[in-house]
Amino acid sequence: MNVGTIGRLTKIKNHKMFIDAICCLMYPQKRDMKFFIIGDGELRSELEQQSFLLGDCLIFTGWQDMIEVYRNLDIVVCTSNNEGTPVALIEAAVFGLPIISTNVGGVKDIFKDSESILYVMKNDYGDLADAIIKMAKNIEVYKNKANEFRKVVYNRFRKEKLIENIKQLYEKE
Repeated sequence: MNVGTIGRLTKIKNHKMFIDAICCLMYPQKRDMKFFIIGDGELRSELEQQSFLLGDCLIFTGWQDMIEVYRNLDIVVCTSNNEGTPVALIEAAVFGLPIISTNVGGVKDIFKDSESILYVMKNDYGDLADAIIKMAKNIEVYKNKANEFRKVVYNRFRKEKLIENIKQLYEKE
């Protein structure tokens, strides 16, 4: 099971919550899971130090070919304290991936009709760990729901639709 979070390594993205949840999941009993932090930023060295004891169950990848990232993940996690338009989650949805996220900003607006997302409380790594276990145990159910929702997200965010929306906005008087 590959679980990843994607984004800039900055305070607002709250990667500490993700790392704390991994610690909760991996000790005292190690699970058959691999965790990834995809992205880079000013907090990378601090986060790497915080997660040193996790060893090879957590990998910091830096920025990667995102198509390959989404193809290799089973679950995408967002621990942000705030989100405007959660691009990584939109992309994950287009790839048919189930999502676990804090219920912040644009996340709740975009995924209001989806059953492929589990919401967790901000700064509650225990809640996140529980959600990861729940989703992992029922991964096929969540993947099926995510595949159903991918068409909704694609139609809502495809470039032609975004261009049409912007054009309509500027044509209004």
